Amino acid sequence: MKGFVLVLFLILFSSCAEEHSYPDVPIPKEQLINILIDLSLAQGAVSNYKTQDKDSMNAIYRFQIQKIYGLPMKTIDSSLNVIYQDAKLNREIQQIVLDSLKRMEEKAGELKNKKGLSEE
Repeated sequence: MKGFVLVLFLILFSSCAEEHSYPDVPIPKEQLINILIDLSLAQGAVSNYKTQDKDSMNAIYRFQIQKIYGLPMKTIDSSLNVIYQDAKLNREIQQIVLDSLKRMEEKAGELKNKKGLSEE
């Protein structure tokens, strides 16, 4: 009986320790992360526009992102929807995106400081 409990424990423990698998989507994980970073930056840029211009600017940024990556927006959106359906994977990817954005912000702050620019 102890052997059975030990084997069961090891199976359960090893399944929890496995890295989360990436779902079958047409966009590789690293590229999808880069797309999410670009979409986040675009969203931030759009927030600076007047309300009546936001939809148009959002469409322009999304078109540019689709051009940069050579992918139709339908493929990007469907891949993101697959990721959003998996809460654990979504958290993992969103954390990577947030960490990347934070590093970009820190780097921009360092460059401003080197150039003697003030934050406004």
